[in-house]
Amino acid sequence: MAEVAVTLFIIALVVCVPVLVIGITVFVVLRRNKKGREAWGKTAQKLNFQMPNPKQLKMTGNYDNCEVIASIRVENVRSSESNSKAYFTYCISEFREPLRFLLDVSSPKGYFSGSGTISTGNQNFDNKFRAKCYDPNILRNLLMSDFPSDRSQNLMGDLMLAAQSFGTIKISDNSIYVERRGIVTDENVLHQMIEMTARLGNRFSAAREKFPLAEWEKQLFKNWEAFANENRLNFNKQKCRLQGNYKNFLLLVELKTNKEKWQTNIEVRFPKSLMVGLKIMPENAVHKALTWVGLQDIEVGIKEFDDTFIVKAENVPRAKYMLGPDVCRRLLSLNKNASTLLVDDQTMSFTYDTMIGDKYALESTVKEMTTTANLLAG
Repeated sequence: MAEVAVTLFIIALVVCVPVLVIGITVFVVLRRNKKGREAWGKTAQKLNFQMPNPKQLKMTGNYDNCEVIASIRVENVRSSESNSKAYFTYCISEFREPLRFLLDVSSPKGYFSGSGTISTGNQNFDNKFRAKCYDPNILRNLLMSDFPSDRSQNLMGDLMLAAQSFGTIKISDNSIYVERRGIVTDENVLHQMIEMTARLGNRFSAAREKFPLAEWEKQLFKNWEAFANENRLNFNKQKCRLQGNYKNFLLLVELKTNKEKWQTNIEVRFPKSLMVGLKIMPENAVHKALTWVGLQDIEVGIKEFDDTFIVKAENVPRAKYMLGPDVCRRLLSLNKNASTLLVDDQTMSFTYDTMIGDKYALESTVKEMTTTANLLAG
């Protein structure tokens, strides 16, 4: 009887312990999530931020004239034994105007980040941060010039202070990103993250305004402004953006940066929707085309075009009629130098991995796009 009792006890233990562990884990997770929602809700209320979905840990708002997003990201962690999830709390803010430095500053530095990294001359900073810019002198001036605040003497000091609090910091021409491992459930820490993100965003924006225009910027502005004046368009120098009505189409031209390269994005908006459910994208963007559920594939019968593009539509006969030989030829020509292309019922958008600073090159590209758009619109 004693042996039977011991056996039953062991069986009960084997069954109950995993259930107990699961129960405790679920309780801890639910309690943590509840605590997190309460902290985020209180912080959002204090800062007058918005939480679009109270059940999700995400808030957006304006802090010290800087738009900030705070949220959680999840990363799958795989090992030989099991799969799990890692959680990170992050804040991101876009600069008021693009910096136009091809800037890429990040921490931690990592083991394989030596290629292209610029030394600032400050060993402590260089050990913590990977830094890149199209001009080493601009990078050093940006980070090390006297630009005192109540906490530091320059932007390098700001970043060194931020690195003490955050596991990850990333700065590009367009935004500042900071991150901590885990779900932040402390109101003070969450507030600190938002405050630091906005502070760095404002500091970098203010520092950029102190820089004189480079010679290439002066020439580009001169050419784009001339194109704008000739065609009654608006030219925003700070954002490096052309905008307005061009030959009955809404036109948007922007100079951007992405992963250490200049990009010129040109978008033409049709006067009214084509109303055929049209989607055109290069074959190499097939992963995006997979999201076009419910649309039918189209082949227009021109081999080079069919081999180059994925074409889908709701109204297939109408779409085929619109994609005549002249339109196909023009789209192929425009696509040759483009890194991305997308045509839908509302817009025709191209991105070129270069700075189109020459007035005549810009004018030629825009004219070809609007001519093609006009043929599509009928």
